[in-house]
Amino acid sequence: MLCYLSPEDTMTQRFLTTVVVGALYVALGCTNSEPLSPLTIGSPGFQQTPADGNGNKDIFTIDEQLPDFTTCAGGTTLNLRIVGWIQTRFVSQVPQVIQPANFRFIYSNAAGETYVWHQVATQRFYLDENGNLVMQVAGRLGYDGNIGRLVINLTTGEVESVTGKEVFAEDLACAALT
Repeated sequence: MLCYLSPEDTMTQRFLTTVVVGALYVALGCTNSEPLSPLTIGSPGFQQTPADGNGNKDIFTIDEQLPDFTTCAGGTTLNLRIVGWIQTRFVSQVPQVIQPANFRFIYSNAAGETYVWHQVATQRFYLDENGNLVMQVAGRLGYDGNIGRLVINLTTGEVESVTGKEVFAEDLACAALT
């Protein structure tokens, strides 16, 4: 059972927005923004930035360079470029924030070879019946090792549910580029 709030409760919406945007900045923060290489991979229509729904949605585009992102087992260092978008939509009937996202994780080695991981998922943030902030993620992630569904109680830090297939994009990139 979800906790129902009035549509006028903008404090809850602002809190959820702050949590979501803050988590995004922490997850994608970097100290060096020098480009790795020009993006040469074409984008199908479904990867293009979505419309803003006449101002009812916030769209954030991402193009982050993360040099020396990881070192593979054999010692090869891979750079990472994250390109994509995340959309934030508030649903006031049942207070929640829904965030569809579409990213390309472009791993590259010193020789200029690349491996691309497509991450397509939807995050849903809501308050449960106890007032805990819960995050549900469904889709093709890979950075956390799951293609399926993940539910985390952000208030307690407890992982409540994990279903799907375990896959780590970083491991696949290392196998392809070393």
